[in-house]
Amino acid sequence: MPHNIKTSNTPTEILIPTIKDNPHLLKILEHFDGFTTYHPPDPEDVNYLFICYTNRSGSNYLAELLESSGQYNLAGEDLNWETALDHKNIYNFNNFHEYFNHLVRAKQKSGTFILKTAISHIEILGASGILDKIIHRSKFLVIQRGDKLGQAISHALAFSTGKYTSWMEGTKSPEDIAFSEPMVTQILQDILEAEHQYGEFFALNGIVPTYLTYEQIVAAPLLLCPFIATQIGLNGFTPDLSKIKLARQANAVNDRWRSQFLASRNASSLRNGNTQG
Repeated sequence: MPHNIKTSNTPTEILIPTIKDNPHLLKILEHFDGFTTYHPPDPEDVNYLFICYTNRSGSNYLAELLESSGQYNLAGEDLNWETALDHKNIYNFNNFHEYFNHLVRAKQKSGTFILKTAISHIEILGASGILDKIIHRSKFLVIQRGDKLGQAISHALAFSTGKYTSWMEGTKSPEDIAFSEPMVTQILQDILEAEHQYGEFFALNGIVPTYLTYEQIVAAPLLLCPFIATQIGLNGFTPDLSKIKLARQANAVNDRWRSQFLASRNASSLRNGNTQG
């Protein structure tokens, strides 16, 4: 069994990813009941669609696209520990399962609940026993960036400026952020590791997800929507592009960082003697 996959304590023994020092899992275990009290997902006639993403892969755009028809809910990152704890404090949930059931009841539309899930969130759903109970009525839609380097640079700039979406103010301007090759490299490695963990999770559990790239949906959203609807069972899904609020954030700073990263990578290769000829 791969080192980063573990068996859940459930009858069907779903194999779930193990994330080192998963902050969302650790905080939820700390502030809820440690998953000791189980409540079956309710209502039982709801289907689940998980948008599996890595940061800056285009998941927010995809979520808005799916919601724009008015038929389905806007997928959020509701398994982030901060969001879960805020809801616990407001509604006085006794355990994590009550919180999850609340999300489903409050947000589902047309009999489908759509949720954004990072690989760390998949671990939470598995460890809590929830995934085992709903896996038979779940679909997985994976959004990736073909341009991994561009994704890593976008994440580095978003983290450094505090501007994660086009409508956020941010605390700094991208022009004021100094290029950091180590930061971009680490984020790039994290993206590749997360995608590898997704692949193991799907393969070892016999799950066949639907894969999309950010570049595809931005280039031809209306052409891709019938394919998406067919693959994941969204009946009559017709998006309204006029309702999309997000806008592209990349600018000349992203291009400059790309050039600097490639130059530093090439210089490093020359210093280490990693050349061919």
